[in-house]
Amino acid sequence: MMIRFTKENWERFKTHNKTTTIRTKPLKPGVYNAYGGSRYKPEKLGQIMVEEPAVTRAANELILSDALNDGFDSLMELGMVLGRLNPKMTAHDTILYIHKVKVV
Repeated sequence: MMIRFTKENWERFKTHNKTTTIRTKPLKPGVYNAYGGSRYKPEKLGQIMVEEPAVTRAANELILSDALNDGFDSLMELGMVLGRLNPKMTAHDTILYIHKVKVV
């Protein structure tokens, strides 16, 4: 199985003790190969394990602990990155899936 991260977001596992990944679609528990870079020249970053079923939450219901667990310093910073990475996510009530993960 494969999952994509920006290099900046992948680094948050080391620099900010990232323990979750927030997605617009649910992931099944298991081990995923993590890739960054372009779709045409992917770069393997490592592997992560999705440890348990996701917690669902609307985008407008995210709280500070969600941002901190995802490696961000503020809820506003998380919201800006989510909006940039998911341009189709325009509604504040978009359902997001918060997955507990760890690098393996």
